[in-house]
Amino acid sequence: MGDKVRIANQKPLARLEVDWTVHPRLARTMHRPAAVIHAIWAAWLRTSVWTRSILVATTVYGVVFSILTALRVYALDAQAYDLGIYHQSMYTTVFNQRFFFNTIDLPSNPSGSVFGVHFSPILLLLLIPYALVPSPLTLTVLQTWAIALAALPLYALGRRVLHSERIAFVLGVVYLLHPATQGVNWYDFHPEAFLPLAVLTGLYFFERREWTVFLVSMALALSTIEAASFLVAALALGFLLSSVWSLKKLHNSVDSKETRALLFLLGLASVWLVLGRAVELALNPRNPYEIRTSLESPGVPGTGVCLVPRDCSMSRFGSLRIRSTRSQR
Repeated sequence: MGDKVRIANQKPLARLEVDWTVHPRLARTMHRPAAVIHAIWAAWLRTSVWTRSILVATTVYGVVFSILTALRVYALDAQAYDLGIYHQSMYTTVFNQRFFFNTIDLPSNPSGSVFGVHFSPILLLLLIPYALVPSPLTLTVLQTWAIALAALPLYALGRRVLHSERIAFVLGVVYLLHPATQGVNWYDFHPEAFLPLAVLTGLYFFERREWTVFLVSMALALSTIEAASFLVAALALGFLLSSVWSLKKLHNSVDSKETRALLFLLGLASVWLVLGRAVELALNPRNPYEIRTSLESPGVPGTGVCLVPRDCSMSRFGSLRIRSTRSQR
């Protein structure tokens, strides 16, 4: 019994029956990862069962959907809209010195830059992992883990606000199992898939009153897509109105740091919306928001070329049906 206690109290490498004095360099090399693993395992044992459960659920979701979305690509079930657009845009930026250029949207976006359609600066951050592994699977895996990891700040936020780890765990699992969450994950790649992680992280640090991290998280949320400006501005305005109501009804004191942070965020969201629209119009003066969709105008104007045969056939069928109805009258 005494030997077992002595062995358990030894450092990880000391338990191995090896004369490490003969190989000091090998001992130092192996001790570092062993010590890290030992520290991680000790921290894991100190956490609650619900925290461990949400970590396991997040990991399982990330692994399963990374595999499923990869199989979808290999099964040739992925589409040019939108995985093809972002894959080609990232590839041309890294290897052809073209600014997020793609050929898929050329009929409605003459510049070819994806920034002429959506203002998504977060793509600049994604260039780093994409340059290391230039593959569409890199995009789908990054998207999967961004969606999965959003369950962690949601769990932390629920635990802090609701004072219940069990309910917080249920919220995180419901988020991971929700069809809308999995639908976003399943359908190709979109930068706005990073929005839940950024927003939920920001809300968590808002509750902790850590304003620098809160603003950085919300700035990352803004960088996903130009439409995020409306969401971020609505959150900032809602929190400001809540502070005013708390001041008038509950006679609570006003947190000056909170007010300054929210006013700054509201101004940032407004400026970001104008900046994003200006960049889009600079790269694509044709204003894609006013161009008809492929269902309304399936061919390239003035060319007679059909982009989507199914849509063209349906359009012709509809025109024939309208003519036949008029002829009967």
